[in-house]
Amino acid sequence: MSHIKSTPAAARRLASLILSGVALAFASQLAAQTAPAASSYKKGLWLNIWTPRDNKILETDIPDWGAVGSVEITRQPFSPGAVKDDPDYKNYYKQAFFFALEGYLKITKAGKYTLTVDLENAKPKANGVSDRFVVRKYSIYIQGNCLARSDKTTELHPADRETSSMSLSADADLEPGMYQVQIPVDLYPSSAHIDQMKYNYSDLKISFRLKEPGSRRARVLTEDDLFHKE
Repeated sequence: MSHIKSTPAAARRLASLILSGVALAFASQLAAQTAPAASSYKKGLWLNIWTPRDNKILETDIPDWGAVGSVEITRQPFSPGAVKDDPDYKNYYKQAFFFALEGYLKITKAGKYTLTVDLENAKPKANGVSDRFVVRKYSIYIQGNCLARSDKTTELHPADRETSSMSLSADADLEPGMYQVQIPVDLYPSSAHIDQMKYNYSDLKISFRLKEPGSRRARVLTEDDLFHKE
């Protein structure tokens, strides 16, 4: 189970996390962040959340208004359902919200990498009732550059194996270091479930895979690959 933590400092940090536009620069090689002491990084990612405005599709990948806060998640698969276990943000579990996973990817050797982010809806409930999610768009940012984006509206329906998941991949030439990653997601429960106030975000799972230089297949990233800072 994920370890959940929120802090006032994190909330203040998120209040200033505003992007005035979409970064369209595609970098052939991205500069890694200057590596501070290893102790300044913690395993896991931040789940940043925003409340929607008029249920409109975002004009930018990350909302241009202040985030309401953040939740610390330390284990995969990541899920926006983590908010229900946090005393400061558990009330948002029954609401629609935008979110973005944010942290750092540790790279140990130079070369071309492919980062894949998988969104998957959970299996149907035993009684046949399942929560559906409509993904309007999601993106992969590395070092502030948008390297991949899906603008296709897709419903993730767990009753159908072919439509229960979707994936997005980004290629980048990287040197050893720590690279900032952001995964903003714009989604909402399908209309039928909105009427029933069903927001079971715990059914939505997000995982990361990385194809490394010289490897034929991508591997699932672990807690030793993804980090965040306070």
